[in-house]
Amino acid sequence: MSLSSVYNRAVSFVFKKTSRYLPPRLFFHMQYRVAMGKAAHLRHPRTFNEKIMKLILTERDPILSVLVDKYRVKKYVADRIGEEYVVPTIGLWDSADEIDFNSLPEQFILKCNHDSGSAVICMDKSSFDCEEARRSLAGSLATDYASNREWAYKDVPRKILAEPLLNPDGSHLDDYRFFCCDGEPKFVYVSTAGHINFLSLDWEFLPFSRDDFPPQETLPEKPSRYEDMLRVARILSKGLKFVRVDLYQVGEQVLFAELTLYPSGGVMYLSSYDQDVALGELLDIQF
Repeated sequence: MSLSSVYNRAVSFVFKKTSRYLPPRLFFHMQYRVAMGKAAHLRHPRTFNEKIMKLILTERDPILSVLVDKYRVKKYVADRIGEEYVVPTIGLWDSADEIDFNSLPEQFILKCNHDSGSAVICMDKSSFDCEEARRSLAGSLATDYASNREWAYKDVPRKILAEPLLNPDGSHLDDYRFFCCDGEPKFVYVSTAGHINFLSLDWEFLPFSRDDFPPQETLPEKPSRYEDMLRVARILSKGLKFVRVDLYQVGEQVLFAELTLYPSGGVMYLSSYDQDVALGELLDIQF
């Protein structure tokens, strides 16, 4: 085993034992070493992940807490591009015990406003386990999503919201994620069932990939409302150093999904370090 491998393993062991106590900058240095096996250069970031970590450490605009709040961001978006792009909220509660399932339709989705991955989907209310949903959401609501040092989440007032189900047949809903710098989309990341495709704005494959979600062998179909998506991404990203604008197309309607400030918390796993460098070069983030 090489000296470098021994060092990386030692850092990984120490990080697992002490991460909750580390100051933010040291946390990110060690996290990057564990994830990428290399030192992070945060003073003069070059790679995609280094630039995201630098943003986490330096940006302190209060509007960021609104942008990451899945409930409050809806008004922000509606004010800029119109309410027709916003998925309606059909229920809002401060705790899981308050959820009024009788007021909800036969199909719906429940999620916390301050985290990622907490969604609970109801395809058929007659067979839906309401108590299990309460337990799951109570656990998610209690999770401190800012514990990974993502500052914008620190002061989000935690809620549970309900929305109508956008894919009532249970089919996969493709997700179009535009990586933008101050009103300029740079590339689009298309998430389909089991695949992630990095594409240019001209809808051509870019030479990036993730080991956990390989790209498709053929280009995914370009959405019919693609130009409208680009317009929306430009408007919503204007004035922000970096943001990922996530959108859906349902039928012929473009719908807003969320604004993502810190993709993968600064440790998005690309297939190589060279890809991390090349992807970073596409983002002209001004520090």
